[in-house]
Amino acid sequence: MKGSGYLRLWWVALWFLLIGGQRLYGEWQFIAGDFISGVCAIGNEVWTAESDGRVRHSTDAGQTWEVLQTPTYERLYGVFFVDSNEGWVVGQDGFIFHTTDGGQTWTQQFPTVAVWFNDVVFVSATEGWVIGQSGTILHTTDGGQTWTQQTSGTTRFLRDITALDATHLYIVGSSGTVLKTSDGGQTWVSLPSPTSSTLYGVGFEDTLKGWVVGSSGKIFRTEDGGQTWVQQTSGTTNSLYAIAVTGPDTAWVVGKDGTILHTTDGGNTWNVTTDITVNWFYNVTFSETGIGWIVGSGGAIYGSTDGGNTWEPKVLETCMGFRRVIFGDATHVWATGVDGTIMYSEDAGLTWVRQNVPYDGWFFGADFINGSTGWAAGYDGTIVHTTDGGQTWELQNSGTTTDLVDVSAVDENTAWIVGKDGLILHTTDGGQTWTQQTSGTAVDFKSVTFYNANLGIAVGQSGTLLRTEDGGQTWTAISVPTASDLYDVSFGDSSHVWVVGKDGTILYSEDAGLTWSLQTSGTTVDFYRVKFIDTAEGWATGGALGVALVAHTTDGGQTWELVDLPTIMAIWGVDFVDRHLGVLVGNGGVIFRYEAAPTYPTLTIAEIQGQSDASPYVGDTVTTTGIVTGVYSNGFFMEERPGGAWHGIWVYTSSAPTVSVGDSIVITAEVNEYYDMTELLNIVDLQVLASGLPLPGPTALNSGEVPQEMYEGVFVRVDSAICVAPDLGYGEWLIDDGSGPCRVDDKGVSYLPDSGEMYTVQGPVFYSYGEYKIEPRDSSDIIHIVAVAEQNSHPLYPFDLQIRTQSDGVIFMKYVIPNRSPVRLEIYNVLGQRIRVLSQGVKLPGTYTIIWDGTDVEGTHVGPGIYFCRLIAGERALSQRFWWIP
Repeated sequence: MKGSGYLRLWWVALWFLLIGGQRLYGEWQFIAGDFISGVCAIGNEVWTAESDGRVRHSTDAGQTWEVLQTPTYERLYGVFFVDSNEGWVVGQDGFIFHTTDGGQTWTQQFPTVAVWFNDVVFVSATEGWVIGQSGTILHTTDGGQTWTQQTSGTTRFLRDITALDATHLYIVGSSGTVLKTSDGGQTWVSLPSPTSSTLYGVGFEDTLKGWVVGSSGKIFRTEDGGQTWVQQTSGTTNSLYAIAVTGPDTAWVVGKDGTILHTTDGGNTWNVTTDITVNWFYNVTFSETGIGWIVGSGGAIYGSTDGGNTWEPKVLETCMGFRRVIFGDATHVWATGVDGTIMYSEDAGLTWVRQNVPYDGWFFGADFINGSTGWAAGYDGTIVHTTDGGQTWELQNSGTTTDLVDVSAVDENTAWIVGKDGLILHTTDGGQTWTQQTSGTAVDFKSVTFYNANLGIAVGQSGTLLRTEDGGQTWTAISVPTASDLYDVSFGDSSHVWVVGKDGTILYSEDAGLTWSLQTSGTTVDFYRVKFIDTAEGWATGGALGVALVAHTTDGGQTWELVDLPTIMAIWGVDFVDRHLGVLVGNGGVIFRYEAAPTYPTLTIAEIQGQSDASPYVGDTVTTTGIVTGVYSNGFFMEERPGGAWHGIWVYTSSAPTVSVGDSIVITAEVNEYYDMTELLNIVDLQVLASGLPLPGPTALNSGEVPQEMYEGVFVRVDSAICVAPDLGYGEWLIDDGSGPCRVDDKGVSYLPDSGEMYTVQGPVFYSYGEYKIEPRDSSDIIHIVAVAEQNSHPLYPFDLQIRTQSDGVIFMKYVIPNRSPVRLEIYNVLGQRIRVLSQGVKLPGTYTIIWDGTDVEGTHVGPGIYFCRLIAGERALSQRFWWIP
C-alpha cells in the first residue's frame, strides 16, 4: 500500500539515495501491461508515460525497449522531449520530472501548484507549459527550474494542450472547455464550446484550421480559429482520447475499444482501422519522419512506418484488466480478464500470448487441473473449456444466462462453477452437461474452491459462506464473524482454510471450515484473492483506486506483512506453484512474476567431502567458502583454513577461471563425483570477498601418504623425494622419499625431472584415471635439490660432511676438507631459500666442527622442519638433509 503522493515520493527518494539509484522490489518482476497515457517521438526514438511512474524508451523505432523508472509509483500522463536527451514527464499529485540523459535519471521539479497534471508541451529547451486539474496552467522559461501559474479563467479539468509555436497554443478539457492564447499564455481566451461533454484531444494545422475530439465519439472541426465549430461524423460512439494532425486536412484520432480513425480530407470522411480492437487507446503521435505511434491500456504500443497504413504491436499487450491467474503446472499458466481475454504462458509467466476464444465478454473465473485441461467462466452464463492447453476453446452449455464468477475443478471430469443469485453449477462429464445444485441462498457468490471431490467451500456477499462434504449434494451455511462481502477462499491442507474479503477481512479455519476466526490483516483495503502454498505461507491480494494491495504471511496468518509492489493497480489474481514461483495480475492488464532466489545449504568443504570416498551431497547445489590455492586452464582448487585433510576441493569451470591464487571466495555450485573425484561445477554464483591473502600452509606429507582420499583437493608438500620414474606418460612422473611413491602431473606446469635426483614438490592433489597426483602450479613449486658425491683428494683428509642433532636441539656439523680451499658452509630451507652462512673463508686441510643454534642471519629462531646443510670447498660440494626441532 502507498501513502499520499508527496510522502511516498520522499520515501522513494530516500530509498534511491540508500541504494545508489536502483529500485528494489524484492522478488517481483514487472512483465507486461499497464496504462500508457503519453507518447512522444523524435525520429526513431520514442518515449512513453505510463502508470506506476514508468517510462519506456526505444532508440530503434520500437525494435527494443528499455523500461525506465522515475522516482514515483504514481501514474504519468504526459511526456515531451525536445531532443534525444532532454525531456519532461508529468502526472498525478503534482509530479513534474526532468531528464537530461534520455530518461536514465530523473530530477523532480517543484511547481507553485501541486495538482493532477495531464499534459506537457515545450516549444524549446527552455519554454514549456503544463496543464491539469482545476484549470491549472503552468509556464516556464528556464527549462522548469521555475514554474509560473498563468490565468486560465476556468476551474475545469484541462486534458490536452498543443502548440503551433511559442505564442499560439490551444487547450481542451472537461465540460467542453476550449482555450486559446496568441501571446504565449499571457492571456488565455475561452473559445465558444461545441459541446458540454468532455473534450480529450485538440490538434491544429495552422491558426485557423483544427479539431477537438471527446466523449461519445464526438469530433468537431473549425476553420476560423475556434470561433465556430462543425460536428463531423466519426462513425463511432466510443470516446475519443487523442488527435495527431500530420498535415493539411490530415489527422489521426484514437479512443476506446481500439478505435483508430484517419482523415485526409479535413474530416469530411473518417476511415476506421478495424484490425485492432482489444485495447483502449489514449494517445497518438507521429514523428517528423512519419513514424507513427499509438499507446493505450494493457501496455499497448503500436507503431507504423508507412504513414499509418499498417500498425504493428511493438510490445506484449494484455488487456484493460485481469481477474484470475491459474497455474496448470509448474510452467503452464493462464490469465483471464475483460473483452474475452485469455493470456497463456508456457515458461512460468515470463512470456505470454493471447489465445483465441469464442467470446468477447468478461471472464471472471478460471481453473486448470494440469497443463492441458481447464475451464473459464464469465458473463451471461458463458463457459469455455479446453483439453489442449488452450490451442482451442469450446463453448459449453451452462443452461443459464446468469453471470458466472468462479470455477473450481478437481479432475478432468469434475468441476463446480458459482455465480450471481446463489447459482452453483456442477459437472461430472467434463462439462458436456452442467447441473444446478441447491445452494439455499440468493446472494451473489464470489468464489468457490474444492479441496477434493467432496470437500468444498463457496463464499459471497454479506458474509455468506457455504460448505459441503458430499460434493455439493448438500450445502450448509456456516456462521462467520463478519458481515463483509467475502471474495475468495484457499485451502492450505484438508483442515486449514483461509477466506478474504472486503475492508481487509481475513478469516481462518483449522477444522476444514466448520468454525472461523478473524485474523488481523493490517489494512482496510479490499482483498480479492488469496492463495496458500501450505499451512504456513500464503499471499492475499486486492486494492482500490490507485492502491495495489499485496500481503504475505509465513506463519499461517498470525501476522501479515504488506508488500510494496511497484504498481498502483489493484491486484485481482494471484497463484503460486510453490514458495519460489508465483504470478500476480490486475487492472491495466498488469502481470508481475515472483521468482525467489533459491536457498542453498551453506557447508564447509570438509562437510562437502564427507570424509568418505563420495560426497554425501552429490547432485545438490551448496554454498561454501575458501581461499583459491591453485588456478588451472579449466578450473581451480580452493581450501578452507586451517587447511589439511578433507579441507580442499576442485572447482570445474570448463574454461579459464576468473579467480586468482589468494582470493577468498564464496561460491554456490553443484556437488559432483567425476570418476570418483569430488568436485564443484555448474556455478550458480561466485563472489570474491578479498584478494591477495596468504594461503593455508601446504600440508607436509611423506610421498607415500599423498595417495589418499582425504588429501583430494588439498595443498600438500613432499620434501626431498627421489625421482624414481621420470616419464610415466602424459606429463606424469614419480617421486619417492622412501615411504612409498606418488605421482606428479603437468596440469599446471610441464617439467622434465632427472631420474635419481632429489626434489621437493608442492601443489594441490588431483584425482584422475584412478591415480592421485600432485599438481604443481608453476615451476617454483618444484625444487631440484643438488647433492654432490663425496670426493677424496687426500688420503688423510677425505672430503666429508656429518651432522648430529643433540637432545637439547643443538646441531653439530663436522666437515673435512682434503686440501687448502675456499670454504662456505650454508643452511637452506626446503624452498631452497638460504637461511644462514655458518662458515666462510680459506681453510687448510683438516676437520672442522660448527654448532648451529637454529637461528637465521638476523639471529631469529627458525621454525621446526626439514633443512639442508650445504658444504662448498673449491669446486666440490656436499649436501645433507636434517631435522631441526627446537
